[in-house]
Amino acid sequence: MIDESRARSRVPEIVLGLILAVVAVVLLVLALNRPESEQAITPSSAQVGQCLNLGTGEQISLMPADCEDPHDAEIVLVTSAKDVDTESFPDYASNAKICASLLPKDVQKRLFEDRDDEHGLVLTLLSEDVTAITEDDTIVCYATALEGDLEGSLLK
Repeated sequence: MIDESRARSRVPEIVLGLILAVVAVVLLVLALNRPESEQAITPSSAQVGQCLNLGTGEQISLMPADCEDPHDAEIVLVTSAKDVDTESFPDYASNAKICASLLPKDVQKRLFEDRDDEHGLVLTLLSEDVTAITEDDTIVCYATALEGDLEGSLLK
């Protein structure tokens, strides 16, 4: 003989379990299908002129930002490591010089001579693995302000 009170008491537990399972699946699907604008930019997906906010953690993450809003950085160069003397890696001071040397003259002028703010810019080099750059890697250089946020595009 089945005790009806015990059977009825399990119905809410089963329903709650099914609801939690459905919610978990929906959250997983949403996480996997984030809009591209919320996904981190990688060296292989980077484009010159993209504005960024820099995520913190063990590794820097480049998150897309609207150039019209205050933002941390802007991508100023994307190139192949074939164009770079990789002997100077991972000397970070050299990396900034590498970025500057690879920029076209008109971009250098716009970034460093034509700006009328009191704060300078810092160039940072990024690749898939800065400690072991190979000729097959993509190199990204992005500019950040020495102080505060950037506003508007640096390149437009």
